[in-house]
Amino acid sequence: GKATGDFERMPSEIKGKIFSVVLPALDYDSEYEYHAFVSNGHNSIKSKTKVFKTDEEPYLHIPSTEESFPASASSFAVEVEGNTEFEVVLPSECDWVDYGRNDRKCTFYIDENKYNAPRSCKVIFRGMTTDCRVTLMLKQEGRRELTVVSSEDVELAYDAVEFSVITETVDMYTSKAH
Repeated sequence: GKATGDFERMPSEIKGKIFSVVLPALDYDSEYEYHAFVSNGHNSIKSKTKVFKTDEEPYLHIPSTEESFPASASSFAVEVEGNTEFEVVLPSECDWVDYGRNDRKCTFYIDENKYNAPRSCKVIFRGMTTDCRVTLMLKQEGRRELTVVSSEDVELAYDAVEFSVITETVDMYTSKAH
């Protein structure tokens, strides 16, 4: 493509022998022809036409944007693909998630969920020098809802059947039927 326009009013500066111009927004992964035209009001110089190639568009990619976990403690690794450096942003309310990183591989460590309510955490992989980002939603089940029962509520079909009595403190006891 060609970038055309009135560059005379573009911000520019000269440092030593390097002349720089701030260009309008250009497309990623494209080639633009250019030449320099410098004038001091009396004399002017025009350079040969050259080609300027812009960088590839920065991107980040993860294989899945959502992962689910049981209430028990677990871990999960993800490889972050892309062509730009990134940082991991873990919200402070996600204190039940920790992570380790080895280059582009991030391993998440999920604490046991000791509560009945499920919980989720939105992890952001954010480009360091670009505005690209991807989000990974981590979802963890709550502990199973447990119902308080007594031995009178349990009908036994025959003797010596094992059954569990679950107390309000969610501790489990096993007893033999009489």
